[in-house]
Amino acid sequence: MILLLKKRILHKFIAIIALSGSCFVIGAQTPENISIEMKITSDSITIGDRATLEITASYPASDLLVFPDFGEELVEGVEIVSSEKLDTLKSKDEATMRVRKRYIITSFDEGNYRVNDFRLAYRSGEETKMLSFDNEEHLTLHVKAVDIPDDFKPHDIKDVRKYSSDLWIIVLAVLFCLFIVAIALRIILGREKMLQVFTGVTVPLKSPYEKAIEKLRKLKGAKLPESGKIKEYYTELTEIIREYLEGCTGLNMMEKTSGEILDALSSTRFNSDEQTQYLRDLFFYADLAKFAKYVPGTAENEKSWQCAQAFVETGKPVPTVNENNTETNEVELKKNHDK
Repeated sequence: MILLLKKRILHKFIAIIALSGSCFVIGAQTPENISIEMKITSDSITIGDRATLEITASYPASDLLVFPDFGEELVEGVEIVSSEKLDTLKSKDEATMRVRKRYIITSFDEGNYRVNDFRLAYRSGEETKMLSFDNEEHLTLHVKAVDIPDDFKPHDIKDVRKYSSDLWIIVLAVLFCLFIVAIALRIILGREKMLQVFTGVTVPLKSPYEKAIEKLRKLKGAKLPESGKIKEYYTELTEIIREYLEGCTGLNMMEKTSGEILDALSSTRFNSDEQTQYLRDLFFYADLAKFAKYVPGTAENEKSWQCAQAFVETGKPVPTVNENNTETNEVELKKNHDK
């Protein structure tokens, strides 16, 4: 399920398995002073019970390590109920970063399940590598069936209760249809056009710059990162930039990847080194947050927003002065002065 599976494996770990108390542990060490430890808090559970898969990593503080995204299943038959936020642990020296990630797992089928190998994205300086955690011996989760007492007697299934149709159902159906039609009109016509159609009032259209600045301010005021909605924050932030670029260039940006957007902008007025660097910094953290489930810190979230705002400001339209209006104003000022 890991999004990084398509990339070539560059490094392999040396797997070491150890048994301690009620948990199994596997450790690995790479030549780059990166250590990985994985354990399951309980090697045996009953169907429907939960266990915790814990992965701990130590690596140089100047580098970046992205934990795997297993998706909905750890392995076939073992589901991931939830995953906790990345936890930073104390290390012996400031030059080493030590972090921990926990996954809550469960299973509804009896059997023995072995944890497969997984990969992590590792960035050192400008170079990004794929590290493969290969286990010579896998961690095993034993799932036992529920003990059913001998005197257990199942109950009969109750008949399905039937409800007769009524006028309120028809009313709800009509309201629902009207709601769908309103949404369709909103998407097709847009907010300004809908107001003009239903009220007869002409609403001045906003420029792509004005729309982007307004949306960026609303996004900052929503404080999504503080609520734990990191993925939603970066999704909305990048969509603001994509819509802004579509409005300015006329190019389709919503279906393009980050790299394709940068390539497409090379032939537009958004191709300066400064503008390109703003987008690179923004897309780097956005891609990690959306596709690798990396959780950027407060400073990184603020930097991403500032990059988006700075990029939009580089395309701010220059105000034009109407010479006729200027002359008229000067004449009126002169008349007022004479009076």
